[in-house]
Amino acid sequence: MIKKFLNKKIIIFGTSVEGMFTLDILKNYNITPLCYIDNHKQKINTMYNNIIIKPVDYLYELKNDEYIVLIPSLYYDAMYNQLMDMKIPKNNIANIEIYYKPLSLFDIPYKIKFYFFMHKYFIKK
Repeated sequence: MIKKFLNKKIIIFGTSVEGMFTLDILKNYNITPLCYIDNHKQKINTMYNNIIIKPVDYLYELKNDEYIVLIPSLYYDAMYNQLMDMKIPKNNIANIEIYYKPLSLFDIPYKIKFYFFMHKYFIKK
């Protein structure tokens, strides 16, 4: 599965707390996302954590083999269905398995899920 992510532009779907936490973890591995994508029109073309926010339709401007969309959200199913409706290939979408909202960013099980994801997909063995 690691090959799925190598040499890909990383895009984070959503600017929620989970999206911010995902960015922090990516930075720990020297990975800078290309952008965020978001459905909120007022956020489009603004910066969030020094990363530009693009509309979801921005994905149409990219070649299918050059990016991966990370969906760190409790609303994964709705976001995934939106991307499927847009005919985004399943191989371009990654669920980082957030099934509950943490009490805080210091919630250890929450962090463990993210770190497991990062090691599984981004760390070479």
